[in-house]
Amino acid sequence: MKKLVEQLIRSSPEHRIDMARYMETVLYHETEGYYRKTGEKIGRQGDFYTSASMHPVFGKVLAECFIEWCSRFQIQPSICELGAGGGTLAASVIEHWQATSRETFADLHYYVIEGSPYHRELIKKRIPGDGPLVVFDSLEAFVAKHRAFDGIFLSNEFFDALPVRVVENDGEALKEIAVTINEYGKLCETVVPLTDPTVVDWIDRYGYLPEKGQRIEIPIAMTEVLDQITASLKRGLVLTFDYGFTEKEAKHPSRRRGTLRGYYRHQLIGDVLAHPGNMDLTFHVPLDAYRKIMSDRDMMSVWSGTQRQFLLKNGIRSHLRQPEDTDPFSDARKQNRAVFNLISEAGMGHAFSVLLHKKKE
Repeated sequence: MKKLVEQLIRSSPEHRIDMARYMETVLYHETEGYYRKTGEKIGRQGDFYTSASMHPVFGKVLAECFIEWCSRFQIQPSICELGAGGGTLAASVIEHWQATSRETFADLHYYVIEGSPYHRELIKKRIPGDGPLVVFDSLEAFVAKHRAFDGIFLSNEFFDALPVRVVENDGEALKEIAVTINEYGKLCETVVPLTDPTVVDWIDRYGYLPEKGQRIEIPIAMTEVLDQITASLKRGLVLTFDYGFTEKEAKHPSRRRGTLRGYYRHQLIGDVLAHPGNMDLTFHVPLDAYRKIMSDRDMMSVWSGTQRQFLLKNGIRSHLRQPEDTDPFSDARKQNRAVFNLISEAGMGHAFSVLLHKKKE
């Protein structure tokens, strides 16, 4: 992968590439990208955990939400999950939906979008082929067949892994952080003038002027995905779980160097150019910008808050179980530990933001 990045840099007229191009390459290259290669990314053997990988109880709560929302908002029982990984969340939602509401389950369609061939195979092995599951390899392929989607778009830690441009205020003007090769043959950052009108326009419309010495991420790719899903959504909801900061939170002194980070074998890595193709890269979604983008696209905010608040509001406590024995690894105790971890103020419960939007009618 490093050789591939070096080739891209050397073949470019300025001998550099922007950070989004770097991320697109090391994360999503067809065969060598982190998310496209064979191998576990999530869980003990991977580089990070997700709420869905903790325990099926996360999917159980979502299944109950979806059943209730489809009735309340008069929308079809159709779910489209972006970035489904190995299908852990899809499997738990489908299984609990079937056990909870057989009547609506008969009409359920559960679409997953997953670009990794490896993960698509895991999904097919995990979820029976005679059920409501339909697998797409890209959002473009899904939208081409569902231009007037009636249902719910779901994402869990999807937007935070999309490519971003990186901008810095040097005290005189906005500059862009690019990737080049230094005299020792190593990948390194370089600061160049910000000349791309697309980035400038995004900052004017949805961002803010960073303070002197501050970096911010510009999620052009996130905006393009939101354009696609909101344009195809005729009726329904968009539910997003992700790391995120408000503009005020992003300006905290501890975040002056931005939020773009790497995760490698469950370790936080500050140097995003380390381990190209073998490390997850992630940033914190700019929540205020996300809301502005959705508002501009006729999406009305229904609810927003932390994962802890969302799960408590939607009945996760009802999934606590009374253990029948003292075995610390019993199913009941595992589920109870998962519930507490998912709502912990010191962990996932506070780290993730939840945004629910509805298409205006």
